[in-house]
Amino acid sequence: VSKGKKMAAVPNVLNMPVEQACIEITKMGLVPDRMEKELSPTVPKGYVISLTPEPGTSVDFGSKINLLVSNGQPKAVKAKPAPKPKPIIVPKEMVPEVVGKYFDEAQKILESKGFKLGKINKSYSDDQDFDIVLSQYPKPGMSANKGSDVTITINSEVQAPAAPTAPAESVPSEAPAEEEPAQ
Repeated sequence: VSKGKKMAAVPNVLNMPVEQACIEITKMGLVPDRMEKELSPTVPKGYVISLTPEPGTSVDFGSKINLLVSNGQPKAVKAKPAPKPKPIIVPKEMVPEVVGKYFDEAQKILESKGFKLGKINKSYSDDQDFDIVLSQYPKPGMSANKGSDVTITINSEVQAPAAPTAPAESVPSEAPAEEEPAQ
């Protein structure tokens, strides 16, 4: 009678600590071989996830058994709180001095420093040239947001309304009221 190769069944070592699994495999006359590690949400770290050949398979005595061992649970990805909106930082700039400058020059200076010409007030001063800036707000040297308005008051030849308006319909200048005919 001829004896064939001696056979062994691969033991079920799933969910077993790897040291214990290697002992069980060796007891069956098999050789624990390659051990790969992988994260497992269900199998604790250091325990067998799977093996090749599968448990219960009949293999030649002395066959090598490959193990896949848990490297622990994947790191729980915590949902990060939504980032707080960062405040929009508008760069500040020192307000340039435009008092004493002619209107056109004042406008160019303000725009070159990142400011806009705001409200234009008119006032009359007989000791200043026409179209000279008499005052401004914000004051020179103050810190203000780039792009903000600078209100100026310019010297006009005559007293005028506070701000230029759309062309008004022609209104007769103050003519004396018509006298009612005497009775």
